[in-house]
Amino acid sequence: MSNQETFKTLVKNYKVKNIVAHSALSDIIVLHILFIVLLSVRYNFDFKKLYEDCFKPIFITRINFGKVFEHETLFEDVACLNYVDSYGKQRSGLNYLN
Repeated sequence: MSNQETFKTLVKNYKVKNIVAHSALSDIIVLHILFIVLLSVRYNFDFKKLYEDCFKPIFITRINFGKVFEHETLFEDVACLNYVDSYGKQRSGLNYLN
């Protein structure tokens, strides 16, 4: 699809009758086109794959955040472990994950 066809499609989809310079909706349409052109044409970005990937579930199996447990510790292990918080209190790993 050419840039002009893309522009016409976006104008139709956004239900814009007039493109007015520096109006919010017109600026959105122009930025939308610029975004598509830059990513798809210049960088060969695949929007279809992005759309498909957005709906695939991602299952994280290891912890990679915080300072309590070592990074790359399995979630199952964290849930079964206890730790001492910064105030010296014993806490459960399951509560940490919650």
